[in-house]
Amino acid sequence: LAVGGYYEVTIWNAADGKLARRIKDVEQRVFGLAYSTDGKLLAVAAGTPGVSGEAALYDPAKGTVVRRLGTMSDVALGCAFSPDGKQLAVCGSDRSIRLYDVATGKETLLIEDHADWVMTIAWSADGTRLVSGARDKTSKLFDAKTGDSLTTYPGHSETVLSAAFAPDGKSILTGGADKKIHVWN
Repeated sequence: LAVGGYYEVTIWNAADGKLARRIKDVEQRVFGLAYSTDGKLLAVAAGTPGVSGEAALYDPAKGTVVRRLGTMSDVALGCAFSPDGKQLAVCGSDRSIRLYDVATGKETLLIEDHADWVMTIAWSADGTRLVSGARDKTSKLFDAKTGDSLTTYPGHSETVLSAAFAPDGKSILTGGADKKIHVWN
């Protein structure tokens, strides 16, 4: 279990609840964490509010930096690996969604479609679409290859904090500060 902290990520043994290690080479505040499907990489979205943000990959077994992917003008708030583990999507308070090639660390796509902080990001099971949620009270669906906006869901009355595809891939679930779960196509 990975837990974000102040200038660190702690790794805990889920079986016995004991601290396994501390990863210290981390930006000031950790906002998002994601394990790769094989568990060999831990993505960290972090930063110093109002100053900078960063997305980085760590080896959770050793506690070392594998690759720093990119920086932003403000904090990185969320991250998600593509289903095949080859890409990492990162969202942030600079209103962006950035895709990185995990093997090279190269930024492959920049999406700037929200009017406010992008709080959450998730991949479809087939890796062809991304769904985001933002402080602008919208959730958006994007083509993961081109970054083209496919649709916007404006049904929330407050910030959208979480987004996920339903297991069948036909609908999207979003939740936020309005304390409601919205299910939409």
